[in-house]
Amino acid sequence: MIVATRPLAYAALCIAMVGALSACGKPENDGAAVNALKTPLPPYPAWSVAMIGKPLASVVHGKADCMGVFDDVLARHAGAKPGSEVGGWAWDKTAKKGVQHILIVDLDDHIIGAAEGGLRRPDVPPNMPGVTSEFVGWRGVTEATTGTALAVGLAANGGQCALAKAVKLDGAAY
Repeated sequence: MIVATRPLAYAALCIAMVGALSACGKPENDGAAVNALKTPLPPYPAWSVAMIGKPLASVVHGKADCMGVFDDVLARHAGAKPGSEVGGWAWDKTAKKGVQHILIVDLDDHIIGAAEGGLRRPDVPPNMPGVTSEFVGWRGVTEATTGTALAVGLAANGGQCALAKAVKLDGAAY
């Protein structure tokens, strides 16, 4: 019986740690504190342009072993090309490195944005056992300014993994 409960305890610990890192020392965003910029949204990463608007299942096949969190909306852009800048962190457990490409999807699993990984996040390794690099951060863009978004990491093996937490683009994460 003890053996059967250890995996559950470990899973609960992992979920608690991911939850604790979801804000990584930053206050939860209430939607009012996000940078409101009157500049156009930066372009999508070149590798992702042909994927925008497509169903996730038509672009990515297979699963990957990774972990991470979709932290928050970092900025909102207005003007000629409105949209949201978003960010978080992701770790590819198999490749033992930060995830380099992240897709932003809506609740219907349509790709609505993309992000580049490899940004420095010194807060993650001390709090996440197994993460051995600070370069696990990611930042990306979506033309969406409302609705709920999820992040999907594209691992080195070509598979995908869902990152923790959904984010309301027009308000607080949940």
